[in-house]
Amino acid sequence: MTKKTEDKENKADNIYKKIQAVRCALQKLELKKTGENKYSNFKYYELADILPHINNLNNEYGLFNIIDFSNPELATLGIINSDNTEEVVTFSTPVEKAILKGAQLIQNLGATQTYLRRYLYMSAYEIVESDVVDSQPKEILTVEILNNKLSKCTNVDELNLLFTTLDAKDQANKVFCNLFTNRKKQLTEEVA
Repeated sequence: MTKKTEDKENKADNIYKKIQAVRCALQKLELKKTGENKYSNFKYYELADILPHINNLNNEYGLFNIIDFSNPELATLGIINSDNTEEVVTFSTPVEKAILKGAQLIQNLGATQTYLRRYLYMSAYEIVESDVVDSQPKEILTVEILNNKLSKCTNVDELNLLFTTLDAKDQANKVFCNLFTNRKKQLTEEVA
């Protein structure tokens, strides 16, 4: 089969065949993870690890991506068939705002959009990572560990986020609840 015949066949494919072809081609590339979370000791894909490959394969198979952040509660990634722009497949994810320590609001916005883009691309193109939550050994929470984590919280939003990461048993622990209440009071007084 000549390259021209192959190209004609790719153009005749519907959007689902094209997306599947890009997914399979991505798997064959054996993508490398360059992001590293030193605190929790795991590696992850950064946009730079996946996006150039996606762009090249989309160009080859006649697909185009468009990200939409206009809904403050839902980010979407549209994949459009370049040969039939009526064919669009949309992927979405709820928006959770990133809160970076000591960052300006615009930096938090940038971090939020970067995370959302990465997760949307990984979902749409079936890029898998190890389940970090399941692969990490369960930390036994002590008063000392919790106090250390609480001291790193610089605002009530970070404090609330930390609370949501605790399992139900720890959330119900009266000693831990008192520590959270005291830290919330400190943070509130610092702002006032």
